[in-house]
Amino acid sequence: MLECGFDCFWNTETNELIFLPNESQSSIYDEEPWKEDRKKIKKKPKSYKCIEGMTSSESFRIMEDFAEILLDNNTLKTKLFNALNNWKPFRHFKELIDFSDYRQNCFAL
Repeated sequence: MLECGFDCFWNTETNELIFLPNESQSSIYDEEPWKEDRKKIKKKPKSYKCIEGMTSSESFRIMEDFAEILLDNNTLKTKLFNALNNWKPFRHFKELIDFSDYRQNCFAL
């Protein structure tokens, strides 16, 4: 949700997560569907922590770190680094991981 332009708010008392569209990232914004969730946060603002998404450079570094730790599969490791060093690195990295046996491991990182 964070990558889709939403802000995430975590209620530290109940562990509830609330996702609200980030108004600055969207030119078309309708308040109505999120009205109740905004009220919850306004009513008890100290109970909620905002979880921010990663920057592109942070995401890229995580992908590099993951590729680096693949000690048992040099073929995939080479393909991942090639993907990261070429055009559309995020898309090509994701495609390689999605069709590999390492998909779950990537999420664990």
